[in-house]
Amino acid sequence: MRVFALCGSLLCLVLFASPGCGLDPDGSSGNDARRDQAQPIPLDEWVTDENGVSFKGGDRTDWKKVVTPKSGTLKVEVAADKADATIVAALHDQYGARLLEKTKKRGDSSHLTFEGDVRRGHYFVSISAQNSPDESVYSIRASMGGGYGVGDIPLPE
Repeated sequence: MRVFALCGSLLCLVLFASPGCGLDPDGSSGNDARRDQAQPIPLDEWVTDENGVSFKGGDRTDWKKVVTPKSGTLKVEVAADKADATIVAALHDQYGARLLEKTKKRGDSSHLTFEGDVRRGHYFVSISAQNSPDESVYSIRASMGGGYGVGDIPLPE
């Protein structure tokens, strides 16, 4: 009975001490692992995340924040450096609800691109490595097009 208890304790220690294992799949993600830690990106500029995402490395998901100054069409592009990685990018509203999602499958070298009509406000983009071999540095750009005026009127003070 003691042998089983000792083996169980050792197994737990090994699982929780190993990078990328245990309860926190983003334990090595740094300062962008959660939506509340999202790194802001400026509109109309490519921004490269040199750390990228790595499923095995414990950095499965990164979060970026986009501030839209007006209503219109928000276009988001994600370019992964490694064609052999499966990467998922999703647009989320200010509360974290998923609005749009695209997947770059292994072997595809094209950019992930999606567009959606948004109001003025804060939006978030999550970039995720999906499986064990997936890892890649990536670049991201968000840009605005058009404008409907809806939602652009400032709130009374």
